[in-house]
Amino acid sequence: MTKKHYVISIFTIVIIALLSFYYVLNNDKDVKDRKLAGYIENDFKIKNILIFDTKYEQLIEILGQPLKTTNITDETIISHHGYFVILHYEGMNVTIDAGVNFDLKNGTVTEIDITDKNITTFRGVTVNETFKKIKQIYGIKEKYPLNSGKEKPLADMKIQGLKRGNEQIDLETYTDYCYFTFDDKPIAMIFLLDNDVVKKIVVRNLTAD
Repeated sequence: MTKKHYVISIFTIVIIALLSFYYVLNNDKDVKDRKLAGYIENDFKIKNILIFDTKYEQLIEILGQPLKTTNITDETIISHHGYFVILHYEGMNVTIDAGVNFDLKNGTVTEIDITDKNITTFRGVTVNETFKKIKQIYGIKEKYPLNSGKEKPLADMKIQGLKRGNEQIDLETYTDYCYFTFDDKPIAMIFLLDNDVVKKIVVRNLTAD
């Protein structure tokens, strides 16, 4: 091998090594986003709907008219937080902060609940996913028992949200939960588990109780 061929061979090996290193660094975009920038805003969107941000009219443009609506008439909720309306869709409920007297026109999305496997998060997670997969995709390390009586990072009311009466989530039907939060806004995405399988995904306003 001539000196020229030797140099070309070494150069080729270096280029291949650099390209391989670049591929490894960028192949797992979810891990890259999490490590370099934390969770991004899109991680908290469902069908491009974001609590605090998406208005009622925008929601209707995205999802269409709901199957039905339910006014949250609990007096404590109204006196402390205001008027809220639940919009029911196939496998998904969206709670709207409806301003005065359940007026949806100027309302804003404040909660999202998912129970259907056909509706996914930004990273492709849906109902019936395993806790193991959640850990891999989101880097969540822990899950917390719901009915142990021990203190939890999120109070039950934070998980249940604003719903009351027949619409309120019965936490006794789940064994554990795991979650992650958004640094820029008081938002959490919560995965409700039954024996390590996701049964409900909720996006919550952490200032509500």
